[in-house]
Amino acid sequence: MVQLSQLIAQNITSKPEELDSSKIFNHVRSCYLALVKTPFDNLSCHGVTYEQNMKMLLAICQACSWFSYKQRSNFKRWYEEYNDKSKAHPTMYHKW
Repeated sequence: MVQLSQLIAQNITSKPEELDSSKIFNHVRSCYLALVKTPFDNLSCHGVTYEQNMKMLLAICQACSWFSYKQRSNFKRWYEEYNDKSKAHPTMYHKW
């Protein structure tokens, strides 16, 4: 997830030809759905939790020009929905 975030951030205004934004969108969606289904409080990469990495990825994807308006709207909604859930259930979801 960190590598994907870095790849998108490094190419935020111009998508490399070899990348398929629809496949990347579907992968991000799968990661988000996995997070919603099962919070990963105990998983971390270099001291950063899965939830924090997901939040970073969703924020970067919202700013990326090579996703469609609808895809960026979904990223924004997922970011806000999960953040709202984590605030409503602090013992169930990791707070961002």
